[in-house]
Amino acid sequence: MHGPRWRLLLIGAGQISRYLAQMAQALDYQVQACDPREEYSAVWDVAGAELVPGMPDDAVITFLPDIRSAVIALTHDPSSMTWPCWKRSSRRHSTSAPSARTPTT
Repeated sequence: MHGPRWRLLLIGAGQISRYLAQMAQALDYQVQACDPREEYSAVWDVAGAELVPGMPDDAVITFLPDIRSAVIALTHDPSSMTWPCWKRSSRRHSTSAPSARTPTT
């Protein structure tokens, strides 16, 4: 591999995050996940993927996103796009997949 490793921060430590973490690791990404909910963080079991304690906005700030990194929010929290770190980001792209829990207005 040439250059620094690609990095991925997953917001949410649910089942989809676990699958995505394993796929990213297979592509040689350095993977971190953050979920302040104990019921999810207590069962995070992806070997080699670090679980970052605390709130997602703090995790993003500590992560220091750059051009070789991605932050993916896999959560049903509608306020996730109002995190201060998201608003300060100069490069951001947002996409979401609607679910039964996500209102579409």
